[in-house]
Amino acid sequence: MKKLTLKLLAAILASIALIYAVGCSSGMGKATDSAMPNTSHGGYSGSTSSGYEHTAEQTVSDDDRHSLVSGNSDNIDDTRKIIKTVRLDLETKEFDKAVGEITAVTAAAGGYVESSYITGKSLSDYGNVTRSATFVLRVPAAGLDAYVEALSGSFNVLSRQESAEDITDSYYDSKARLDSLLVQEERLLSMLEGADDLEYMLKLEDKLSEVRYQIESLYSTLQRYDKAVEMATVNVSLREVVEYQRITEPPKTFGERLHQSFTESWADFADGAQDFIVWFVYVFPTLLVIAVVIAIVVLIASGISRRRRRRKSGAGAATSEPDKSQDE
Repeated sequence: MKKLTLKLLAAILASIALIYAVGCSSGMGKATDSAMPNTSHGGYSGSTSSGYEHTAEQTVSDDDRHSLVSGNSDNIDDTRKIIKTVRLDLETKEFDKAVGEITAVTAAAGGYVESSYITGKSLSDYGNVTRSATFVLRVPAAGLDAYVEALSGSFNVLSRQESAEDITDSYYDSKARLDSLLVQEERLLSMLEGADDLEYMLKLEDKLSEVRYQIESLYSTLQRYDKAVEMATVNVSLREVVEYQRITEPPKTFGERLHQSFTESWADFADGAQDFIVWFVYVFPTLLVIAVVIAIVVLIASGISRRRRRRKSGAGAATSEPDKSQDE
């Protein structure tokens, strides 16, 4: 009887121990799952099922986002990402025609005018007052050289400046981060599909919203990079002139410097004399009216002054006659 009792007691104790061990294991597993949404994206695990549908606020499709990544960051293409920029300072004798030609050449190259600013000429301006314009043009980077040559051939080029910005590191770093976030999003969706606790589901959805916000931000950044790389920027400054400036080498000898200074001084004197004559003809009617008004004022003032002098002289003569009579 004693042996039977001991065996029964041992069996009960073993059952209690087994139940306690199973309960502890289940509690630890649930605690681990609850903590997972607060860890970094590298700590997530689970299948890649996509049973949870995206919300209506998601503006970018999965196909578009996945097209920016190649599955694994180890397989990233090492193509250089270069943003090209060109600046041109141009002169033209036919301003209106030049503005239209710039637009036409840009459109023919597959580009477009991003912005433009044109300054005109007032009707009251005199002398060699000319017009000017600035353009910000976007053209395909693949045909940039041919476009610049075609544009330069129609104008007098004063200066040409080219620059290239290498954004390769920034581009592929953003691309790798996007790849990682997409994997993290799939894991969160899988975890959310299998979740049955309301509080746990809310934590997963908060984390999923945060991940999707980062995905959208990186996607926009990569789109902006792609556009800047594919479409080069050309800044054009156009100026209307009467005669083109000659781009010559600076004088080297003393005689050459004297000759250049003498030539430029006479040219400046001639331009100044012409501007003065044009200005004088322009303001001559105004000067004539002012001169007539001044002459009238002077005549009136001199007449008043003469009358005052006459009155004073007459009064002096009248006072001197009584004095003479008293003396006699």
